[in-house]
Amino acid sequence: MNLVTESDAKRFSESAKRGEISFRSTRIGGCTKREACSYGGYESISHCAGSDGGQPCVYALYDRDKADSNKKYLTSLEKRLLDAPVGSPLRLSLEAEKRGLEEYFDVISSRS
Repeated sequence: MNLVTESDAKRFSESAKRGEISFRSTRIGGCTKREACSYGGYESISHCAGSDGGQPCVYALYDRDKADSNKKYLTSLEKRLLDAPVGSPLRLSLEAEKRGLEEYFDVISSRS
Protein backbone atom coordinates (compact mmCIF):
# COMPACT_ATOMS: atom_id res chain seq x y z
CA MET A 1 0.00 0.00 0.00
CA ASN A 2 1.32 3.42 -0.93
CA LEU A 3 0.64 6.59 1.03
CA VAL A 4 0.41 10.11 -0.40
CA THR A 5 -0.05 13.51 1.15
CA GLU A 6 -2.69 16.02 0.16
CA SER A 7 0.00 18.13 -1.51
CA ASP A 8 1.09 15.03 -3.47
CA ALA A 9 -2.51 14.45 -4.51
CA LYS A 10 -2.89 18.03 -5.71
CA ARG A 11 0.37 17.81 -7.66
CA PHE A 12 -0.70 14.48 -9.17
CA SER A 13 -4.11 15.90 -10.12
CA GLU A 14 -2.45 18.80 -11.92
CA SER A 15 -0.08 16.43 -13.74
CA ALA A 16 -3.05 14.25 -14.70
CA LYS A 17 -4.89 17.27 -16.15
CA ARG A 18 -1.85 17.90 -18.35
CA GLY A 19 -1.88 14.24 -19.42
CA GLU A 20 1.50 13.51 -17.84
CA ILE A 21 0.26 10.80 -15.47
CA SER A 22 -2.91 8.91 -14.64
CA PHE A 23 -4.36 10.03 -11.31
CA ARG A 24 -7.85 10.53 -9.92
CA SER A 25 -8.63 11.72 -6.44
CA THR A 26 -10.68 9.29 -4.34
CA ARG A 27 -12.28 9.39 -0.90
CA ILE A 28 -9.23 7.67 0.63
CA GLY A 29 -6.48 9.17 -1.51
CA GLY A 30 -6.02 8.55 -5.19
CA CYS A 31 -6.15 6.09 -8.05
CA THR A 32 -3.41 5.65 -10.65
CA LYS A 33 -5.29 3.27 -12.94
CA ARG A 34 -5.19 4.47 -16.54
CA GLU A 35 -8.55 2.98 -17.51
CA ALA A 36 -11.88 3.84 -15.95
CA CYS A 37 -12.59 1.96 -12.74
CA SER A 38 -15.77 -0.06 -12.78
CA TYR A 39 -15.89 0.06 -8.97
CA GLY A 40 -16.15 3.81 -8.49
CA GLY A 41 -13.38 4.98 -6.19
CA TYR A 42 -15.13 7.99 -4.79
CA GLU A 43 -18.62 6.66 -4.48
CA SER A 44 -17.34 3.46 -2.88
CA ILE A 45 -13.94 2.54 -1.52
CA SER A 46 -14.64 -1.08 -0.64
CA HIS A 47 -12.86 -2.40 -3.73
CA CYS A 48 -9.96 0.06 -3.34
CA ALA A 49 -9.36 -1.13 0.22
CA GLY A 50 -10.06 -4.80 -0.47
CA SER A 51 -13.03 -4.97 1.88
CA ASP A 52 -15.28 -6.46 -0.80
CA GLY A 53 -13.61 -9.84 -0.39
CA GLY A 54 -10.54 -9.25 -2.52
CA GLN A 55 -7.13 -7.71 -2.03
CA PRO A 56 -6.61 -3.94 -1.90
CA CYS A 57 -6.37 -2.45 -5.38
CA VAL A 58 -2.81 -2.11 -6.66
CA TYR A 59 -3.69 1.32 -8.11
CA ALA A 60 -4.93 2.77 -4.79
CA LEU A 61 -2.96 5.40 -2.93
CA TYR A 62 -3.93 6.32 0.64
CA ASP A 63 -3.82 9.90 1.90
CA ARG A 64 -3.54 10.53 5.65
CA ASP A 65 -4.81 14.07 5.17
CA LYS A 66 -8.25 12.68 4.35
CA ALA A 67 -8.56 11.00 7.76
CA ASP A 68 -10.75 13.69 9.34
CA SER A 69 -13.31 13.65 6.56
CA ASN A 70 -13.23 9.84 6.55
CA LYS A 71 -13.89 9.75 10.30
CA LYS A 72 -17.05 11.77 9.64
CA TYR A 73 -17.92 9.43 6.78
CA LEU A 74 -17.42 6.39 9.05
CA THR A 75 -19.74 7.92 11.65
CA SER A 76 -22.42 8.49 9.01
CA LEU A 77 -22.04 4.89 7.79
CA GLU A 78 -22.46 3.58 11.32
CA LYS A 79 -25.67 5.61 11.71
CA ARG A 80 -27.03 4.35 8.39
CA LEU A 81 -26.23 0.77 9.39
CA LEU A 82 -28.59 1.08 12.37
CA ASP A 83 -31.58 1.27 10.01
CA ALA A 84 -30.37 -0.93 7.16
CA PRO A 85 -32.29 -4.23 7.01
CA VAL A 86 -30.16 -7.27 7.89
CA GLY A 87 -29.08 -9.15 4.78
CA SER A 88 -30.21 -6.39 2.41
CA PRO A 89 -27.98 -5.22 -0.46
CA LEU A 90 -27.84 -1.81 1.21
CA ARG A 91 -26.58 -3.28 4.48
CA LEU A 92 -24.00 -5.48 2.72
CA SER A 93 -22.74 -2.45 0.80
CA LEU A 94 -22.55 -0.28 3.93
CA GLU A 95 -20.73 -3.03 5.82
CA ALA A 96 -18.17 -3.42 3.01
CA GLU A 97 -17.67 0.34 2.93
CA LYS A 98 -17.18 0.41 6.73
CA ARG A 99 -14.62 -2.42 6.53
CA GLY A 100 -12.83 -0.46 3.79
CA LEU A 101 -12.59 2.61 5.98
CA GLU A 102 -11.38 0.52 8.89
CA GLU A 103 -8.68 -0.92 6.62
CA TYR A 104 -7.76 2.61 5.49
CA PHE A 105 -7.39 3.73 9.13
CA ASP A 106 -5.34 0.63 9.99
CA VAL A 107 -2.95 1.32 7.13
CA ILE A 108 -2.50 5.04 7.70
CA SER A 109 -1.99 4.57 11.44
CA SER A 110 0.56 1.78 11.04
CA ARG A 111 2.84 3.55 8.55
CA SER A 112 4.89 6.58 9.40
